[in-house]
Amino acid sequence: MKNTLMSLSVSLFFCVNAFASVFEDIHSQINDLSVEEGRELVKENKKSISESERYYLEGTLCGRNREFKDAVKLLKKATDLEPDRSIFWSKLGVAYANRGSEVMMLRKPGVYGNALDSFEKSVELDPENVEGLKGLIQYKLSAPPIAGGDKQKGLELAEQLKDLSFEDGWILTAFAYQRMEQFEKALECYQHVVDEKGDEGKAFIYVRMGKIHEELERYELAEKNYRHALVINPDLKWAQNSLDSLLQKIEES
Repeated sequence: MKNTLMSLSVSLFFCVNAFASVFEDIHSQINDLSVEEGRELVKENKKSISESERYYLEGTLCGRNREFKDAVKLLKKATDLEPDRSIFWSKLGVAYANRGSEVMMLRKPGVYGNALDSFEKSVELDPENVEGLKGLIQYKLSAPPIAGGDKQKGLELAEQLKDLSFEDGWILTAFAYQRMEQFEKALECYQHVVDEKGDEGKAFIYVRMGKIHEELERYELAEKNYRHALVINPDLKWAQNSLDSLLQKIEES
């Protein structure tokens, strides 16, 4: 009897870990696939993942496809089934935030509150969940105080994030200083990222630096940053539009 129970427990152990492994494999692949490929992968492995994990993956794919209303519904089902999974809550927070942007705060203010609650729950369950922390920081920095915004708290969390994700932490710290109108500190943080990690893929940072210089009426430096961004990524419309707008402003002044 004892041996039978041990054998059963070992079998269950391997079964659970096999299920976990399938989910981890799909989770690691899904962002590199098209939405349709991802949906097909989830469908093929439906019997090898839990119901909550299926809802999570399907909700993630809906979010990538900008189907935010459906993403919220699916991810809410995932958190209802397994409320202790931090990644479920962080992804739900992202879906709520995107859904809120879609319907606008004045029409559905509760959506943003749900985003905050989801990010806070995610970080409570796992303080090292980078997606949850990033969502919470961005919310704190962007929302008005009446809706739970708190720039100082956002800055503190961004500083903590540096230990978990160098680039995310420094960029969000820069954004925090920018939101607090401490522009020189923001520029130092953005510059630190490109100094440590190089220019590749950092065109958007140069646009952000250009925006700060433009705000401070340092038009020559702003133009230099916008042009540098376009050297890195000639297809970045944000950089081109910013440069065009700046040149027009200079011409009219």
